[in-house]
Amino acid sequence: MTGALLELDDVADRQLVEDVADVVIVGTGAGGATAARVLAAAGVDLILIEEGPPVKRAELRSDMY
Repeated sequence: MTGALLELDDVADRQLVEDVADVVIVGTGAGGATAARVLAAAGVDLILIEEGPPVKRAELRSDMY
């Protein structure tokens, strides 16, 4: 699953979901998203967990930086 954007529907039928990362960030608000960007740029393998509504990949913007 590494490198994938997953939503609850992708794993809802599984009893166990396993993945490996250097860091897990819970919450992708201003602080979590900023930390994720800095750590990803440094080559750290991340998992981000967010409770909020999903954002479709097509809606993600790369020109916000």
